[in-house]
Amino acid sequence: MATTLQERVNERMTALGLTNAQVAAACNVSPPTAFHWSSGKTKKMKAEPLLLAAALFRVTVEWLASGKGPKFQLENKSDAQPAIEQPIPTYIGTKPLDKWSLDAVKILSKLDDAGKAAALARLKEFVNYLDPPSDGQALPMASKTERKA
Repeated sequence: MATTLQERVNERMTALGLTNAQVAAACNVSPPTAFHWSSGKTKKMKAEPLLLAAALFRVTVEWLASGKGPKFQLENKSDAQPAIEQPIPTYIGTKPLDKWSLDAVKILSKLDDAGKAAALARLKEFVNYLDPPSDGQALPMASKTERKA
């Protein structure tokens, strides 16, 4: 049972595969602040980052803040699973996500962990395929119409 903020933060970061930098960006705090949460230097979170972190970690605010109460928001009393629908962040730090990133986040949020891993593996393969050719030729550029799509 996670009894300190450090243990609760680290438990959820591990479960969701998040880094301190990702947590910092999603919670609108500096990377050192997120690191202090996970290292135990900080014992309590301020209100706004706490709300954002609870949404990111898919847990209740009460559990994240104190370790008390239900860990997951239950849809009904007999449901032991966390609610599936979670708010999708539209900002990384202070920058709004572009349309493409939002679409990717929405798609990935609907997948289970195995599906996310498979999707990311395919995306990495695709991006590697786009690396510039070794013979020095440039990649074909999209026309203005294709770029606006």
